[in-house]
Amino acid sequence: MGELNQERERFFNLVLRVGAPGDSLARFARLIVPRRLARRMTLQRALVRLGLELDKHASRARSDMAQRLEAARHRFEISMAADMDRAAVSVAQAARRTAELRQGAEIETNRKLAGDELAPETIENVGQPLARRP
Repeated sequence: MGELNQERERFFNLVLRVGAPGDSLARFARLIVPRRLARRMTLQRALVRLGLELDKHASRARSDMAQRLEAARHRFEISMAADMDRAAVSVAQAARRTAELRQGAEIETNRKLAGDELAPETIENVGQPLARRP
């Protein structure tokens, strides 16, 4: 809830209304000009002031969104770097394990090949004790 209050405070600022240098003259002019012209002048000034107010608040909102976007980008980069580090460690472990398995497979293959080379001699030698039997 505290975070929401802090966010709200970013948009509620005390605004001091300072009139333009010709404001008092414009107020006086509205008294002496025809009512139709005074209404048109008042509407025109209101539209200008509305545009300025909207621009001010839009600028504040753009600034806030830019800050939030920058913070999100920063968090994303940190998260991505951590994920990349974990992936690099996993790949290195997998490469080591693969090398160990490959080495074990080569040793097993060499042992079997050596056993296969001895097999014909063993068969011949087995045949001799059988031939000696009465």
